[in-house]
Amino acid sequence: WYCVGEGKYRKKLEHLIKEHGIEENFILLGSSSNPYPYMAQADIYVQTSRHEGFCLTLAEAKCLAKPIITTNFIGAFEQIHDGENGYIVNVNEEELYLKIKFLIENKENRDYLRNILSNEKDKNEQLQFSL
Repeated sequence: WYCVGEGKYRKKLEHLIKEHGIEENFILLGSSSNPYPYMAQADIYVQTSRHEGFCLTLAEAKCLAKPIITTNFIGAFEQIHDGENGYIVNVNEEELYLKIKFLIENKENRDYLRNILSNEKDKNEQLQFSL
C-alpha cells in the first residue's frame, strides 16, 4: 500500500505500521506534486477524507479507471454513485476495511468498476469534443 499525502497523524501511523510489522507493505510517501505514478500502479483507489469539497483526486482516479472506495464527505456524492461507479462508506474503520476486503477478493467487481469508469471517461471526452 502506498499512502500519498501528509497530515497530523503521520507519527501515529508510523507507530501503528511498526507495531504491526507491515513496514514492507504500507509505505508513507508524504506529499507528492505528481501522484500519477502511484495511482497508475494502484488496483484500488481509497479516499478517506472526513471533510472536502470537490475532490480532485477522485476525478483523477476516475480518469485512470481505478475502482474507488471513498468516505461519505460532501464532495464524494458529486462524483461517485454508490455501487454504480464506486463505493461510498461511512467514516468508520470497520466499514472501510470490509469494503476494501470485498474489492480485493472480488476481481469481477473490480473489472466491472474499471469498465464503467472507462465508459464514463469516453462519454465525457466525446461530450467535450462535441461542444
